[in-house]
Amino acid sequence: MECRKHVEAEYQRQGIHMYPTFCPQKVEKDPDGHLTVIAKNSEGKEMALTGMDCVLMATGRSPNSKHIGLEEVCTLPCILCSQALAAAQTQST
Repeated sequence: MECRKHVEAEYQRQGIHMYPTFCPQKVEKDPDGHLTVIAKNSEGKEMALTGMDCVLMATGRSPNSKHIGLEEVCTLPCILCSQALAAAQTQST
């Protein structure tokens, strides 16, 4: 399983909601101080997410590591996965 799946599972366990197929179109501050995010997915479906405390928008990147032999060097589980989870837990406290 990819590292991001582990991190996503940990975020969900902590109550952090992710919307990976949606792209924010605008963010509005509500009178109570919370945020409303208007977002669209790749098919044009729009949704409003209300009552948000904060918004994090991140772009995905794919590594350029094909055909360099990494699969031959490392057959152990990804150490970076556990490091990413530890970092996510540290940031949430």
